Amino acid sequence: REDIEFLRGCPHGLFQFEIGIQSTFDKTLKEIKRDSWSKIINNVEKLLELKNIHIHLDLIVGLPFEDLEEIKNSFNNVYSLKPGHLQLGFLKVLRGTEIYEKSGSYKITCLGIAPYRIKSNRWLSENEIEKLIKISELLDVLYNSGRFRATLENMEKLYNSNYDLYDNLA
Repeated sequence: REDIEFLRGCPHGLFQFEIGIQSTFDKTLKEIKRDSWSKIINNVEKLLELKNIHIHLDLIVGLPFEDLEEIKNSFNNVYSLKPGHLQLGFLKVLRGTEIYEKSGSYKITCLGIAPYRIKSNRWLSENEIEKLIKISELLDVLYNSGRFRATLENMEKLYNSNYDLYDNLA
């Protein structure tokens, strides 16, 4: 509460927060030892309400237990918050990490050279990840550029979900 009150009094643009949401699927969050979505969203919404801080939110594709349907849910949950920037990133499988150690049980395949980006896992096929890469690129061009806000608002009304809009464009 004290931190929020301090931030409320700061000049617009003084701070930018990059927050690694990673996922909104609680089973995934538990597996990667992160707070639950309900706790995360409570704090993020408080920051967004301030309107004086640029908020950059990150999701990660390729985390354990998150299939395409759960990624769609995570995307829609975070997109609906309307952050200043939404990044759809991809799991990097680095030696020495817990994900690397469990990569066999997760059936992870990844690029053999840096940045060791995930290619597939037990829950996502290579084709699904390739499609998500296209969605990530569209998100950068359309949403994150800030140049198409009115167009996006109108296009969003034509789809059942924000994910469906980007999926169709991809």
